[in-house]
Amino acid sequence: MEQATANPGPILVTEFKPFRDARGTFQKIFRADSLAKHGFDGAFRESFISFSEPGVVRGLHFQTPPADHWKLVTCVAGEILDVCVDLRAGRRGKVHTFSLSVENGHSLLLPPGFAHGFATKGEAPAGVLYLTSTEHDPKYDAGIRYDSIDFDWARAVGRREFVVSDRDSKFPKLSEFGSPW
Repeated sequence: MEQATANPGPILVTEFKPFRDARGTFQKIFRADSLAKHGFDGAFRESFISFSEPGVVRGLHFQTPPADHWKLVTCVAGEILDVCVDLRAGRRGKVHTFSLSVENGHSLLLPPGFAHGFATKGEAPAGVLYLTSTEHDPKYDAGIRYDSIDFDWARAVGRREFVVSDRDSKFPKLSEFGSPW
């Protein structure tokens, strides 16, 4: 994992390697003392899981203060291209991408102040597990349009068309979003 900074960005967690044998795979997702080195106290309050068909883009989602949160993202089936957009002053719009899959066993630790989304890669569905440090609050639920950032989804994922929810397609563009961070 990357070293902690005063204002961390997304941290790719690679230290927990999957154990594979004839039965399948076993993997640790997090350990509190490991994540604490990066400014996270290890207190998750809620978890979610999504399953997405090939060609799906989810996001870009986040919660605004006071319900903003740390998020740990792990791909539990298939493969995704994880995309995070910095919404913080002075870094607004910076895009970070990560490949998460069952095969590589990586997770992503994301601090508050980032929009998060992903696209399924390949021709198999993908399952994604999220752990968050705050409980979801609809009053602070927000997002920006996935196609309003400086990122070529089609080139990165090798697909020209995507399935996007009505909700996600109605989010404001990044340029229209007034960030609280």
